Amino acid sequence: MSTSVRRTRWSRSSKAASPPKLIKDNADKIPADARNETETALAGLKEKLKGEDTVAIRQAIDRTAQDAQRIGTALYQKSRAGQPTGEPRATAGDGTVGGSSEDDVVDAEIVDDDKPEAG
Repeated sequence: MSTSVRRTRWSRSSKAASPPKLIKDNADKIPADARNETETALAGLKEKLKGEDTVAIRQAIDRTAQDAQRIGTALYQKSRAGQPTGEPRATAGDGTVGGSSEDDVVDAEIVDDDKPEAG
């Protein structure tokens, strides 16, 4: 086995190892078409890894990564869909609800009362 094939296979382990876990952990949240495309790409990658064609292995890695990205996008969109739009996310330190505005800006000077003034 050539060095470039070994390097490419090692690259596969870092890039393509997470899609199966992502699918398993989020099976109910992933659209079926995105899951099927990614599983097909993973199967193709496993098949290419049996050979010595570095270019084919890299193409299979890229396809798997692109299909896994679709899963990530779908999960992100679902999580965003669950958030209310236009609603504040947290309360301010004074207990009021709202985001920051120009009126919230405080201009202050730090004073150290423990130091005696020179002079």
